[in-house]
Amino acid sequence: MTDITEVSKQAWNSIKLDTQPDYDSLVRNFVLELEQRAQAVIDTGIAEEGESYVAKFDQAVKGLINGNAPQAMAMAAEIPEDVKEELIEEEAEEKPKKKPRKPKVIKVAATRGRATTTKRPAPKPVAKKK
Repeated sequence: MTDITEVSKQAWNSIKLDTQPDYDSLVRNFVLELEQRAQAVIDTGIAEEGESYVAKFDQAVKGLINGNAPQAMAMAAEIPEDVKEELIEEEAEEKPKKKPRKPKVIKVAATRGRATTTKRPAPKPVAKKK
């Protein structure tokens, strides 16, 4: 696999975020930058390290030229139905069933035009000391 455009395309599509456009929808200048980075990685075999998109792209290109598919492009094996059923059963066992809560009813008492929600009596006046 030495076609630089194809390598760049596969590497970009494997590292891009869901919100980012596919390789075919990228601005031409950005495509050229990606192809230059891919060519540099192919020529030197050195990929930038880190978590930036540039480093991830370099690592994806290096993986492609070494025959290792990037992580995002790797196909996962299908999970057998019996294993799926077991996982669902285990999940159901782990979650305790909660009883539905009854709504609290707040009664409002009307007292001389004022509504209160407490059952405490109003404070009594205190005589002042001389």
